[in-house]
Amino acid sequence: MINGEKTGPLSPPFTLDYHFGKALVPFLLFACLPTLFSADSGQRVGKVGRIAALLISMAALLLLAVTLGRLKIELHTPYWLLKYAMANLFFTCMAEEVLFRGYLQQRLSQWLSAWPALIITALIFGIAHLSGGMWMAMFATLAGLIYGLTWMWSGRLCGCQPCSISGLT
Repeated sequence: MINGEKTGPLSPPFTLDYHFGKALVPFLLFACLPTLFSADSGQRVGKVGRIAALLISMAALLLLAVTLGRLKIELHTPYWLLKYAMANLFFTCMAEEVLFRGYLQQRLSQWLSAWPALIITALIFGIAHLSGGMWMAMFATLAGLIYGLTWMWSGRLCGCQPCSISGLT
């Protein structure tokens, strides 16, 4: 879909391909684990606290990446932004969240307690991103902790109300 494009003058070129097999992961896992999108994690935190914790932690992680020089802010809107956002949401984010939080963290939580499951899943999430380098793996591990906490606190894969409205929870 995108071949050798640069996000901006400070960014390296990248290529974006649609991998339809990755988009099938959520459906295949849902067939194996009906509680994939919702589980009783037993670690409920109020909605306001959950949202505040998520926003503050994500902002802190982005600030850390900028401070360490691993992320540079380039304000612009490339022509392919919508293609990238859709591909990232449906072919990457959904598949990864379903696999790591919906399946792996949920399964590990059944065998171990919630906190070891969170840490192990976040570490595996980081290792899965090693192809992007050590910094990417480190940031992915930290992000995995944040995403895992969201699942742990809400009992929902996406941590939001629309899931219950659409019948997924």
